[in-house]
Amino acid sequence: MTATNGVTVTHRDEAGLAILTADSATVNYSTGDVAADGSVHLQKDNATWEGDHILYNFKTREIRTGKFKMGETGFFVGANAIKGVGDPTNGFYRGEAGFATMDDYSKPAERVRARHFIVVPGKYVKAFDATLMLGNVPVFYFPYYYHSLENDPNHFTFLPGYRSTYGPYLLTRYDWV
Repeated sequence: MTATNGVTVTHRDEAGLAILTADSATVNYSTGDVAADGSVHLQKDNATWEGDHILYNFKTREIRTGKFKMGETGFFVGANAIKGVGDPTNGFYRGEAGFATMDDYSKPAERVRARHFIVVPGKYVKAFDATLMLGNVPVFYFPYYYHSLENDPNHFTFLPGYRSTYGPYLLTRYDWV
């Protein structure tokens, strides 16, 4: 089936719900393949994918894109190409010529720019031939960079208490990923 002028494709299985919207799409229901073009948005699991073109299989969860951005709570990736399999047991995505950041901005203040990287959503990101960038300034080079996504995102911790010597107090801590 081929549709144009605004398309929404949904798929629910034991792995969850996936919703794809685009300007136009071609869907093969028997294989699960979708080729979508123009303002593509794919929402699956806790991640949102955005770009101009995507080849996605709802059954195998394999994805191939051109220039694309992906974000989930507290973590964002942008790349010239992303491909991989989003299988819930061993799923990973490989990005080419892209960046990873914790900043939720279109132009992040800090990011790790890499020649290629591997993302396992909700678990970790590995970057190869990576450079830490502050704005447009390269700050540090990493031949290999690893960052766990299983830790809590940036957050405050407050611990109230009372000591007879000092009286009431509030210990405050900010954890920065």
